[in-house]
Amino acid sequence: MKPKWPKWIALPVVFACASSLSAHHSSSLFDVSRSVWVKGTVIRFEAINPHSMIWMEERTEDGQIRQWTVEGPRLGRLAQLSVAGDFLKVGDVIEVCGFFYKEGLAARDPFPDTRVHGRVLMRADGEKWLWGPYGRLENCIDPDEFSSIQRGTTRVRDDEVP
Repeated sequence: MKPKWPKWIALPVVFACASSLSAHHSSSLFDVSRSVWVKGTVIRFEAINPHSMIWMEERTEDGQIRQWTVEGPRLGRLAQLSVAGDFLKVGDVIEVCGFFYKEGLAARDPFPDTRVHGRVLMRADGEKWLWGPYGRLENCIDPDEFSSIQRGTTRVRDDEVP
């Protein structure tokens, strides 16, 4: 005989799971006041959940190679942007404006100095894309550029303009 669970127990379970998922998607993880621009060569791009990831190599001024990991939008957002799996290819040169994790959270990451949440992505042709949702847009681009940044089939939303 199969045990029967009371129907009322399902609702709290659903809410408990939903709250943990929404907590994951929070700008409170990042220092959104301080941005960094990184220019490098794509070594890997994965459109995966919960966030897309770009791995890139930057050549520093002293000739060293520094690897970066750039967290990007979720799969649904990539679809809204009309980004296909070949949007970024190994060898593409890109620039990313991103935001580091906050101090306390960075301690959990083995590479806190080279992992950022990407806010704006610029391809080699100069086209800028509104990439990730977290961080102050005005820390990445000049307000005069807001109307020209790519956001799928639409422009930057009014609520994203400072």
